[in-house]
Amino acid sequence: MWKLQSIQKGVGQLSLRGPWQLIIKVTGFRDKKRDMSAFVFEAVNIQGDCVLFAVNSSLTGTAFGILLEAVVDACLTAKYHGFHGVLFLTDSRGMIKTFNTRKALDW
Repeated sequence: MWKLQSIQKGVGQLSLRGPWQLIIKVTGFRDKKRDMSAFVFEAVNIQGDCVLFAVNSSLTGTAFGILLEAVVDACLTAKYHGFHGVLFLTDSRGMIKTFNTRKALDW
């Protein structure tokens, strides 16, 4: 997993401390040959037990769009089940850059 750190100079590393209830691992897959996309997320609690797990197909055309869809789905599912302190993990540099620079998303 990529280290969560700020892209802007002088800001330093983001704190990973907090009252986390869930740790959600998100990843997306895209098969250009078959024109198919999917995403998966797994949420574990602090004790390491799997609380939420989802695999879903996606109509999004880009790998980054698939990850954004997975994050939204995971957020809504966690909120529906009453979880508030959520930490996301991903291996997508684009996703980390988007959240670190806090730029507006166009969805």
